[in-house]
Amino acid sequence: MDLSYISRIIFIKRNYKRSRKLILIDMPNKIKDTIEHFDIREVSRNYFEVTYTSPITGRSWTQITDDKKLINQAKEGVNLLKLKFICKL
Repeated sequence: MDLSYISRIIFIKRNYKRSRKLILIDMPNKIKDTIEHFDIREVSRNYFEVTYTSPITGRSWTQITDDKKLINQAKEGVNLLKLKFICKL
C-alpha cells in the first residue's frame, strides 16, 4: 500500500488532565470528490446506474437510483457527497 500522500503524522499523547489522544494527519493534497469519480448511465426511462470510484483506493461501488433531481444536481457539481453516500449503501 502506497502511503506517499501522507507527509507526516504527529501523535499527541495524553496529558494528565484526561484529554483525548489526538492523531493529526497532514495531507498536502487532499482529494475532493468531482464528477469524474462518478459514472452515470441511464438504465431505463427513469432509472440511473451510478458507479463511484474512489480516487485513493480505486475501489468502486454501484447503485441504481430513480432520483433524477439528484442526478441533475450531481452533473452540475452539487450534491456529490449525497450521491457518494447513496452509492455506498
